[in-house]
Amino acid sequence: VQSGATIKCTGAIINNSGGSIQNSGTVSADGDLRNESGGILGGTTGTYEVTTKFINNGNAFTGINLKLIGNVNTDSIKTGAGSSFANVNMTKGAGTTATLSDAMTVTGAFTFDNDNNRLILEDENLIMGPSASFVSADDNEFVTTNGPGTVTKQNLGGTSFTYEVGFGAGEYNPVSISNSGTVDNISVRCLQNVLANGLTGSPVTSHFANNSW
Repeated sequence: VQSGATIKCTGAIINNSGGSIQNSGTVSADGDLRNESGGILGGTTGTYEVTTKFINNGNAFTGINLKLIGNVNTDSIKTGAGSSFANVNMTKGAGTTATLSDAMTVTGAFTFDNDNNRLILEDENLIMGPSASFVSADDNEFVTTNGPGTVTKQNLGGTSFTYEVGFGAGEYNPVSISNSGTVDNISVRCLQNVLANGLTGSPVTSHFANNSW
């Protein structure tokens, strides 16, 4: 797909074993976008747009741009082992979400383009590379850490990084961290309550803010 060109499918796009998509333009699916085992997705200057699912069982790609679109929830994003996205854009209709089904690594920008969009982690991790950043997050556009999944910032040093997290809808609780010691990978998730033993125990409701990280 050449630069400036768009391939639009009103259903699913399925790249089977032996297939190769090299994308310098836009490949857009109103349904699923699936790269099956033995398939290849490529192109670091193009954008893959997906509505319902992005499932990669094929090659370990790097530098692909992903845009999440449409007015229904993207209920599964499976990046595939060893793969990473350059940039990810949440450009979905108001009130819709996207959910990870394995770890997602972003090396560039994770951008919230539209109001009332959230990325839901559940059991999975969002890994932000050393130069990665969040763009345009706010109280209805953020990463929901509703399970054990975390946002990890790689090689965090003295420059503060804001983790755009919250436990659920209406519970936006970002936290900024800088590290004056040896650079390290620092992971954060936001809990709904303060628990008596830190990560376990009964919620503590007196003399505490009603959130913890």
